[in-house]
Amino acid sequence: MEGGLTRAEVAALIAELAFARADDAVKLAFSPDDGTEGLDLQLVREIKRGGNGAVELKLLDREKLIELLVELLKPTDNEGSQELYSAIDNAAKRLGGKPDAV
Repeated sequence: MEGGLTRAEVAALIAELAFARADDAVKLAFSPDDGTEGLDLQLVREIKRGGNGAVELKLLDREKLIELLVELLKPTDNEGSQELYSAIDNAAKRLGGKPDAV
């Protein structure tokens, strides 16, 4: 694919989002004065603070991300799934997980 992301790259990005941790988002929600430097906030859609101290934190929908990932992992006539599974393994390595043997 010229000038864009390959299917495998898109799958890796979606996998990274689907399995990312939300702990940095919680840190930001409860300690906003500490700033955002070094925090992984890719899952955050919205943070609201109420006048009474309530905090509402909206994250990306992991279920929808996983459904999309499953669709991307289905083999096509043009491209085998080996490249996609390798991309997912690479995303898992970046997140500190153990990749599966493919």
